[in-house]
Amino acid sequence: MSTVSPPPAKQKRVRTTSQLEQKRLTDRVKQRENRNENKNRLDKMERDIADIKSTLQSLAVHLQSRVSIAALPETSFVAARPMAPYYISQIMDAGTM
Repeated sequence: MSTVSPPPAKQKRVRTTSQLEQKRLTDRVKQRENRNENKNRLDKMERDIADIKSTLQSLAVHLQSRVSIAALPETSFVAARPMAPYYISQIMDAGTM
């Protein structure tokens, strides 16, 4: 059996001083652009959230003005499963219904 040697490792790129300076400058500019884009995106999300909260609040106020507990039919308060007559009479006597 022959042993297979791993492929030779790629040599690391060696940049000249001027190339390294240029790369650093390019990286700083790109990082600044990325930070600005992220900040703008976050600002837009915060504005959108504030707008949604405002819309929800106005809808809640509008809904409260349109629907009141007294306007709901009594059938909406009926339990999902039937209650024994004994418990119903206790609830009625307690005045909770």
